[in-house]
Order: sequence, then structure tokens, then C-alpha cells
Amino acid sequence: MKIEKRLDGDSLTFILNGGFDKEIAETERYLIKNIKADCRITKRIIFDLSKVNSLNMQGLTLLLGVKGKLTGGAKICIANANDTVYGFLEKEGITELIDVKKS
Repeated sequence: MKIEKRLDGDSLTFILNGGFDKEIAETERYLIKNIKADCRITKRIIFDLSKVNSLNMQGLTLLLGVKGKLTGGAKICIANANDTVYGFLEKEGITELIDVKKS
């Protein structure tokens, strides 16, 4: 998975590109490392899924794992979820826990 990072004010955005499969552990380490590096100024972490076609349970576990490791009160938001991804998140009840925006 390719990840682009953008820091804009107090928002940290990760634009995810690809699938959640073999690189889960590496992706999680990258996200946690970069979130911790900017945690003093970050109030909102956005996962932009505009370049992700589908999401599976591994990807969901990754996003929830990152959420569970946050400190400092930062909020997580999922942006640009396509209909398939949004449907999966809704079915799993994630739209009740995390702010999820459709593309």
C-alpha cells in the first residue's frame, strides 16, 4: 500500500492507495510512527480512502487499531469512502463510532 501524508493546520491526512492485504503490519507501523511524530499539533486524523476500492476485515482492524493507540484526544475521520467501502463500514457498525464521509 502506498501512503501519502499531508499536515494541514491541526489535521493530519493519510491518503491510502491500494489494498489492505500483505502489508498490514508495515502499514500500521508507518501510521503510528507518523501520528506520534505530529501528535502535539494534531487534533484530527483523516484517512482518505479515495484510492481504496474495497476494505476487508484486516483493513478495518488496522484502522481501529490505530484509533485505539491514539493519545492526546485526536479524532479519527474516514473521508472519500466509495459506496462499497461505506457499505462495509456501515454493516460493521463503524459509522456509529467514527465520522465517515462518502466520496
